[in-house]
Parts: sequence; structure tokens; C-alpha cells
Amino acid sequence: MSGIHITANHIDLNYVDSDHEKELEQPLHCDEAINNGNGVVVGIREPPEKSHESPMVISDQRKLIAVTATFSVFSLILTIALLLNVKSSLDAKQTQPNIVFVIVDGLGWNDVSWNNPDVQTPTLEALGKDGVILNHYYVQPTGTATRAALLTGRYPFKIGLQHINNGDTVRDGLPRNRYILSELLKKLNYTTHMVGKWDLGICHEENTPLYRGFDSFYGHYFDSSSSFTHSFTDKVTGLNGLNLYDHTGAVGHENGTGINELLLRRIHRITHGHIANNPLFMLISVDLQELSTQESERFNNASSEIENEELRNRYGMISGLDKFVDDVKNHLIHSGLWKDTLLVFSSASGGDIDIAETSNLPLKGGKGSVFEGGTHVPAIVHGRSVVKRRYTNNEIIHITDWLPTLLSMIGEHRAAHDVSLDGVSVLDTIKHGSTSPRNGHIYNIDLENPIIAAIRHGDYKLIETDNSTLNVDVIDKGNHLVDYNVSKPVTALDASTKQLYNVKDDPKEEIDLFASQPEKVIELHQKLIDSLDEVRAPLPSASEDDLNRSYYNGVWVPGRC
Repeated sequence: MSGIHITANHIDLNYVDSDHEKELEQPLHCDEAINNGNGVVVGIREPPEKSHESPMVISDQRKLIAVTATFSVFSLILTIALLLNVKSSLDAKQTQPNIVFVIVDGLGWNDVSWNNPDVQTPTLEALGKDGVILNHYYVQPTGTATRAALLTGRYPFKIGLQHINNGDTVRDGLPRNRYILSELLKKLNYTTHMVGKWDLGICHEENTPLYRGFDSFYGHYFDSSSSFTHSFTDKVTGLNGLNLYDHTGAVGHENGTGINELLLRRIHRITHGHIANNPLFMLISVDLQELSTQESERFNNASSEIENEELRNRYGMISGLDKFVDDVKNHLIHSGLWKDTLLVFSSASGGDIDIAETSNLPLKGGKGSVFEGGTHVPAIVHGRSVVKRRYTNNEIIHITDWLPTLLSMIGEHRAAHDVSLDGVSVLDTIKHGSTSPRNGHIYNIDLENPIIAAIRHGDYKLIETDNSTLNVDVIDKGNHLVDYNVSKPVTALDASTKQLYNVKDDPKEEIDLFASQPEKVIELHQKLIDSLDEVRAPLPSASEDDLNRSYYNGVWVPGRC
């Protein structure tokens, strides 16, 4: 039977067998749970029951008497060796680090104190300075695409999530023919929880967190919601409905309680109810605008000397985010998990420059853009598995790198050599500060309107904005399906649709090198051409009919499209 196979040193990332498909059709229930009177609150998976059966059973007592002393001694030595080996294996399993990954939509390059002294993020800066600040860290242009890249280790254009615009509702979500990060960690004995914003598919229940490897989920299935009413207003239909879920049940009794408080309550229950025999994986996915609205006034006094009210509010929100991270850290400390925890903090996109006073300066562009301001974002790593600490890492690291890196960190090294992944293991880069195996990345390839593609190789970055010069025929197959056929020969390149920058020397992308370095333009252009056969047609956003079916009695309900 094909499917996932796990041995001491091997895990197969693909799954194709029907038995496993049936397994994923059911939510991952837990043996023990805390209940708040409104359904399951936190599921805690008991460790697998260990077998006490002896490898050798001697039924005839007289045979035991007849065993020679030499054989008895040998058996005793063998038994002790086996027991020591089992203990060593258990110790190794128990020393796997907890992994807490905090990902925040819309935090720009200039929104953290180590890049902008006017911003007050003391917790994040202290964690970064005690751990590692990632100075050349890249994500996707939008939060949805970034979360998809994190969980799959693949570029979103290969799974159809390259064309999601701000505010769109994802219809079909992550592909189900491969395990994602949460499923892989679960198979490797991790207890897995998600808190916050999913937004990776709502039309099919099997694309929601409990069917994708998470033991519990508390947060939003759809896009960001009101901080206090927890409602989501769809831009297509105009419908407004409740968008807060606990496991699979809607939570309607928390109207008026801020989302910060609700998420921290859940994080407290997860951390304090965690069974130590299993390492913890917790994904905390939040939106800066939603998370910190309620905190802005509380922290405005810290920025009282700033006369611009909108800027003061923005800085207050960011300070509220910093306090949220501090509260998460304190829950981990008080539960005894902190010393064995690797914490990763990452923005999910550049700041949205359409929102007043958002700043990615000195970088160009913002959320939704392939310019540096939309993809080059703040990130830090702290805790277990970080050997070299208290420095700024200037190696290129991409959001897709986390899947193979985290698996390598816990001893599953096969993912580091999986050529189907776009991510590479940067474990040695993070642990020891060694040179990154990554020499560049593809920012995005989106051949729909507006057409956009961008790639970095070495110090150089090429941006293309015209389909004809990418030499691609788009074949409409109907029913939201298209094929891309690379059929035209490479012709003269058009300066009006291409920009070339040396982003190492010119991170602000101010000096276009298209005219002065045509050979570099052709080199990077060809690399984009070579990647086109892996581009998948963009998945459609949820339609008006989909959303109408998903709206039921004032509640947004997944799985009804």
C-alpha cells in the first residue's frame, strides 16, 4: 500500500492511499478535552499507550529452569541493552523542542523598533537580540499566500494561491495530495494547535484546520473580523455574520470581548493543559489591524509625543501586538514550556500602504506588491535549537524554508532533500549563522490580470509585468481551469514591462539596471520561463453563490459551498 511511511529516519511527504484519505475525512478528535459549556475548548492528545509485552514469552516453567547460567547472563545483558536503547529513544523524543510560530498580517519593515526607533516593541526586540534577528527574510505579497507557503513548503503559484487579493475569500484551499506541516508534525508525535486566522479554504470541511493535522482550532475560518463583535463582512455579497469558531462550533457568546483576550485565554489553556510527553506545535496566526485595535488607546500614551494622531494610533497598535507576544511568552514560562520552546515570529506580508501611516520605509511598495516593501519583512527566532545567538543574520531565508527546516531540527532530514519542495533547510544558518543554501527565490508568478512575475537570483531581482514578453499562451479550458503553454520563442525584451535591480546595493529599488545589464535581464527572464511549466491556474475565490450558501442564520459556516 502506498502512502506515508515513517521509520526512525524517514517520513514520506506524499500520501495517496485511500485508507489515509478516509482518515482525513474525519476530524482529529482527542482523548481528553477541556469543556467551557459551549463545546470542546482544547483537545489534548494522550501519548500512545506503550506496549508492555515481552519480546520473549516462555510458557513452560521447566524450560526456564533448564537455561544455562551463561545464557541467563547473556539474556540479562541483552535485556539491559534493549531497555537502555528504549530509554534513549524516549529521551530523544522528549527532547524535541516545542514550536510556537507567530505570524502577523500587515506588519511592515518599519513597524518594529530595531528598524525604527520611534516604534516601541520591547518584547520583540529583546527576543530578537537574545536570539536571532533575520534581516533578509522574505514572505509572499499577501498573508493568505504566505500561510500557504509556510504550511506546504511550496511557492503558492504551484498550488493555485498566487492570485488571492486582499479581502478575497479562499474557496478550495490547500491541496490534499500532500501532507502539510501540521500533519507531518502530528505524525511525528507533536500535539498540534491553531489559534487565530485560517483563511485557507472554506468551501469544504476537509480543508479546515481539524482535518489538516490540528488537534484544536480557535479563531476565524474566514478573513479578519471585527475585534469585538467577531463578525466578518463579505465584500462580494455585503453579508455580515459571526466568524469565530471553537473547534467546529460557532462562538456567539463572546460579543464585546476583545479578540486579544479570547486568543490569550485559549493559549493559556493550551499551554497549561499540555501533556509534557508530547512536544507542542502551536500556530498563532493574527492580523495586526484586528488584533491591536483594542490595544491602541491603551498604548497611545507611550507615543504621546507624536502629534500625528493616525501615526500615534498605528504605533499604539504595534505596541499592543508586542504586549500580546509578551503575554504568549509568559504563558509559556508559567506552564514550564518556555525553556524547551523554539519561538518564530514573522510578518505575513509588508504593511498595507493603503492604510494610513503604515510604513515599509525605506523599502518600496507594500502588501500585495512584489517590491521589497511587500515581501521583505521583520522576523526573529528565539530559543531551543539556536546555538549562535545575539546577532543579526543577513542570509536569505524564505517562508517556504520553515517546513524542511523545522523537520530537520527534530531529526527528520529527508525533507531537506525533497526536490518537490521549494523550501530548503536553513537549520545550520539559523543554529550557527552559516551561509544559507538559498541563493534567491521567486517572489510570485501570476499570469492573470494584473500580470506580475518577479525573481531574485544572487543580488539581482527582475520584475516583469507583461504576459507577451513571458512568452506564454493562456488556454481557457472553462470551469475556472486554464493551461499555460510556453510556445513563443524568446524575443527582444521590452523595457516598459521589466525592471532589474541590484537589491543588495539598492534595497530601495531606485536604480533600474534594465538598460545597462541586458545579459542579466535575459538570464533571470529565462529562469522565469523555466518555471512556467509548474504554474498552476489560480484557484477561484469564493463566488457570490458560494458565499450565500456559506451564510446561515447570521453565521459564516464552512463546508456549504
